[in-house]
Amino acid sequence: MQELVDCHFGRTLLFTNRHDWSNAKIILGYHGQSEVERYFQDSKDPEHFSFQPPYHWTDQKLHVHAFYCNLSMLLTGLLRRRLALKGLLLPPDVLLKKLNDLQEATLLYPQEKAAPPQLSYCLVRQDRIQKQLFKLLNLSQYTKTKENPSKST
Repeated sequence: MQELVDCHFGRTLLFTNRHDWSNAKIILGYHGQSEVERYFQDSKDPEHFSFQPPYHWTDQKLHVHAFYCNLSMLLTGLLRRRLALKGLLLPPDVLLKKLNDLQEATLLYPQEKAAPPQLSYCLVRQDRIQKQLFKLLNLSQYTKTKENPSKST
């Protein structure tokens, strides 16, 4: 461990032309660079944000496609920030996967003869992260489930 400290830690030199910035601001800017690079990497995620392949041929439709790809990244970033302020840090792909897997089931119970079926709603089993998302984002307001979602299995 001491060899790592002696040979590698504290060996980064930062050059800048921002002479009016404080040392702390320069370091924060340097560390923020990785965040920007991660967004470029996310923009190539074929499952969620990718611009390619656009499946459009006209300029107008390509512009709209680019707009909604960027809008989806922006909205996901805002959601991640909102959750981070509440103490839940998730990468965009994990966040979107967990939200996508939140489901509510409708159960139909047949009745006698001409009576309409009786309906019942329940939430599909949730893992720990999904339960946190459900609570932090107040998703119960969008369900038809009468029971407490934290008690569902």
